[in-house]
Formats: sequence, structure tokens, C-alpha cells
Amino acid sequence: MEWTTRKLCYPEGDEREIEFTPPFNVLLDLNGTPLRLPLPSEKTLAYRVYSVRKHEGRGETVIQYLLELVPAHELRGFVR
Repeated sequence: MEWTTRKLCYPEGDEREIEFTPPFNVLLDLNGTPLRLPLPSEKTLAYRVYSVRKHEGRGETVIQYLLELVPAHELRGFVR
């Protein structure tokens, strides 16, 4: 039997197991859920997937989605 585990990897080093595949270049909140646009403020904590790593072992595959924190100056374009 083959197991697949998906994890969000935050820039601070934290990891969170998830049940879905997050899309590339979409703004995500702290839980990995896509943010609704327009944003209420550029002070929103927003992440985006910038890389994916896949580790295959015996009977298990781990897919890591590496996230980066989106700076406030980039979020200004998404604010009302």
C-alpha cells in the first residue's frame, strides 16, 4: 500500500500536514486556504507556494510545499 503525505512548510520552519494540493502563485492564509481578493489590508499575513519537493520512500511519498511570506508592498496591489 502506498501512502502520500502533503505538508506546508513555512519560512519559520513550521510544518503542517494538509489534505489538498495548494495552487502555485495563489495567496494563501496561515492555514493554507486561498485568500479571497480583494484583501482588506496589506497587513494581512499571506503566503505563496514557491517550490515543491517530493521525497519517495518505501511505501510512502512526502510532498512538501515550500511557502514564502509575501511582503506588504506586494500585497498593496491586491487591496481594495
